[in-house]
Amino acid sequence: MKKTLLLISIVCLVMMFSVALADASGDNRIVISEVVATTDVDVGSIPVYGNAITYPSFTVQDSSKPAYFWPGNTRWKKFVDGNWEQISASETFTSGKWRLEASIFIDSDSLSMALIDGEPTGDGTTHKLADGLVVRINGIQWARDDVGVGSNSSNCNVYSSEFIIPMPAELHFNDSSSFDIPASYKNQAIITKDVSSGAEGGTSPYHFSKVSGPEWISVSDEGVISGTPMVVGNNIDLVVRVEDSSNPKQSQEITISVDKTYGDPDDREIVSSIVATTSPDIDAIAVYGGATTRPEFIVTTGKPVYFWPGNTKWQIFDGERWNNYSEGTFEEGTYRLIATCFIDNDSRTMALESGEQTGDGYSHMLDKENLVITINGKNWEHEIPSINASSSSAETWSKSFVISATSTLQGDLDGDGRITVADIRILIQGYIHPEDLTEEQFAAGDMDEDGIITVADIRRLIQEYVKP
Repeated sequence: MKKTLLLISIVCLVMMFSVALADASGDNRIVISEVVATTDVDVGSIPVYGNAITYPSFTVQDSSKPAYFWPGNTRWKKFVDGNWEQISASETFTSGKWRLEASIFIDSDSLSMALIDGEPTGDGTTHKLADGLVVRINGIQWARDDVGVGSNSSNCNVYSSEFIIPMPAELHFNDSSSFDIPASYKNQAIITKDVSSGAEGGTSPYHFSKVSGPEWISVSDEGVISGTPMVVGNNIDLVVRVEDSSNPKQSQEITISVDKTYGDPDDREIVSSIVATTSPDIDAIAVYGGATTRPEFIVTTGKPVYFWPGNTKWQIFDGERWNNYSEGTFEEGTYRLIATCFIDNDSRTMALESGEQTGDGYSHMLDKENLVITINGKNWEHEIPSINASSSSAETWSKSFVISATSTLQGDLDGDGRITVADIRILIQGYIHPEDLTEEQFAAGDMDEDGIITVADIRRLIQEYVKP
């Protein structure tokens, strides 16, 4: 009898273990029921009044792997007006209720590839987080949301205990990037800014005033910044003071950045024509077996327009749609080069060019109705430009290149892979006697691609020959 009971117990244990490994749908992944981790800094030591917002790193114990904490999802939140609001890393801790939030993942190949050096592991196909997951950080159990489980990944958001930062006894005036005044426009009122939330401590009520700054800006006693710029140009910083009601009174000041004032967006100079060349010429790039080089665009007409290198790419046509082509060399197929021309605001210009920001998007914009883009002497098609108050852009693309193993360089009529005097002789002869040209020679000699061989084609070929 005892042996029978022991056997039944063992069977039950095996069944329970099997359930942990496989759910009713046939999911045989290993279940991680507990995630145990430590942090490099005690979480409770971070939220101190006036300290910069910093984030700890998590180290997961081996028994909880392959679960990990994604650094990009670690964030401090403050309880404001009944909601937990994420606070930017550029801010400091202020009085109130705070908690740290983080995300645990067991992922598919793609996200593991982004986070882990070496080959992707695809752990989400072999492991998953349990529905009843328990998370312990530094020996303390954290609260969590429901576990999300997909076919090749699982994840869960977790939360620390709450930390209460008390109001300081002395008056503080905490600056915030949210107080900064962005680019403005002549004769248009700015969006008001309320800086009263930056004042803490001391004795309320508080009183705010303008110490210095642009003449057109005013600061109300309640801390509301407003104004309408009347002149185009740079603006000096705004200095705001807060004073409390203690005796003697305490006061503090902050300095707020005020961006440039620009003219009316509707009065911007319109760019209707963009003329550019590429280096190297794309006709010389799109050849069978050639490298899929992304050329540089040199704008000669239409500045301050520029072509952003990151948006220049080759595409291949699959019979229905154009797809980005990532191979290193051209194979047989139909290709085109696609690029994006920009007139941008300060931020992107700053990212692309050394030196001072230009903010050209505030003074110029692409013509939305009559834009003409000419690259290497040929008109390119383009989308309708996208235009907003500080920038404009348009995607544009070349003609199609049908590349085969026998395709030749534009202008290479004798098929030797280069442009020589022999090619010019053949084209002149073909101009006089078009019937003497083969189909491939005609295509290579029609330099302007207008369907006929003309003197213009001969002139263009000579220019290509003498080009350095």
